[in-house]
Amino acid sequence: MHRVIITSIVAATLFCFAAGWGSTQLASSAETPAASVGLGISNGSQSMSKPKTRSGFGGGSVPVYVSDTWRQSVSFGQWRPSPSEFAVIEKTFDAQTATWSASTFVYSAAFDIELVVGADKNLFFLKGKASSGDDVIQKWKRKLIAFQQQTYYIILKTELYRGSTLGDISGLNADPEGRFVLLLHGSPLQISKLDLASGFNISTLYASTDIPHLLTNPYLIAPRNHISSGRVWKILGDSTRYRTLLFDQDYDGNFESWQTYTAQDYTNLYPLDDWTDDFLHH
Repeated sequence: MHRVIITSIVAATLFCFAAGWGSTQLASSAETPAASVGLGISNGSQSMSKPKTRSGFGGGSVPVYVSDTWRQSVSFGQWRPSPSEFAVIEKTFDAQTATWSASTFVYSAAFDIELVVGADKNLFFLKGKASSGDDVIQKWKRKLIAFQQQTYYIILKTELYRGSTLGDISGLNADPEGRFVLLLHGSPLQISKLDLASGFNISTLYASTDIPHLLTNPYLIAPRNHISSGRVWKILGDSTRYRTLLFDQDYDGNFESWQTYTAQDYTNLYPLDDWTDDFLHH
């Protein structure tokens, strides 16, 4: 059974109400001055920076959407004053003044946040640790509304997983179409799919006996589109610099094959120009 708390911040007044199966939270850019947060916009994957330990993510400032005139990133963990807080930072470029303006939206979870990934500008997946020690994975969907001549984002929260049965969850990322979340977890490491369309069922796809590269504990997952290979999910981040690619040739969310490459073979076989979408640069 899910416990639900609906929290709304409107005109400096706090309303609390408990009901239903989802939860909402309102936030506006006025909550925290933009200057108080480092923007951290840079090239990179939607996943996190290298964790301090296998069981504890270091936190970071992670780019979600980058274009010539609009940029978005999220910050969490060591970048925030509270471990249960994360911020969405948005920058807009004004061509007439040739300047960037920034807005910061700050949100709090009921657990310590270890990882935030963005599936799109308004869809985020959070992984964290509850006070009980259980791992928690939630989906947060933002929706812009107007209220009393101001605009706010409503946050619709859905809990996807809470427990310890998966072992240590060392990495995750979301399907760009929002159909599932791919997980790296357990010891030895395995790859599982958390299905968002069928009651949040979790199924194991590959174990270390299938993909020996998993024994080196990679922790990054990054979906990409390739000119001839379709949707490709990269598994990487360990000290060996190997890359395992999971291939979804027809973009249906199911993997037909996989292959592990050395760093040099990967560079030779998959030059940068052959990647058509990294779901970050637009």
